[in-house]
Amino acid sequence: MQQVNTNDMKGGAVGAVKSGSTAGAVADAKRRLPIRGRRTPRGVISIEAIVVIAIILVLLVWGGSRIGQLYLGTDNTTEGGNIQSLYGAIREIKTSAGYGSSGTDLSPTLIAMGKVPGNMAISGAQIMNNWGQPYDIKSTGQGFTLSDPGVPEKNCIKIVSSVSQNGQFDSVSVNSGSANTGPLATATAQTACSSDPSSILWTSTK
Repeated sequence: MQQVNTNDMKGGAVGAVKSGSTAGAVADAKRRLPIRGRRTPRGVISIEAIVVIAIILVLLVWGGSRIGQLYLGTDNTTEGGNIQSLYGAIREIKTSAGYGSSGTDLSPTLIAMGKVPGNMAISGAQIMNNWGQPYDIKSTGQGFTLSDPGVPEKNCIKIVSSVSQNGQFDSVSVNSGSANTGPLATATAQTACSSDPSSILWTSTK
């Protein structure tokens, strides 16, 4: 009978085990290694990020312009409303003797009688406009004048053109210019409101 060399068998088994262990270890090591893909170099912004930033900037610029337009529209509405409210308040203090002697300051009378609209600021004996400037309201005897100073040019154009449509005042002049009667076109108001700021003088004979 042929003798089997047990030492050779043991050596082969050990070698197989070592070989298997080595292969397993290598496989484990490969599994543990992180999968490395393409990496963006540090300090370099991706195209996607640039696009997002550009969109955000466009939205901020657009939103800022819209907010500015909103504030401009609000100022125009507020000041136009103030002028019309003051017209009504002044008419309420007129008697058969009119508004008093020509040149009489009517602001203290309006304040004392509580005729100033609640949304308007008062400083001492003066009524303030939307830009913190005092109105100059004077009697002309049977009529009155209402001066609205310190009005920004862009607001002046809209206020003059819109308030003139209501027919409350007999005339309006801007920056000591000629008096305009009746409703004014926007282009006419733009020509009149040539200074920044402007002073608007409303005149009523009623």
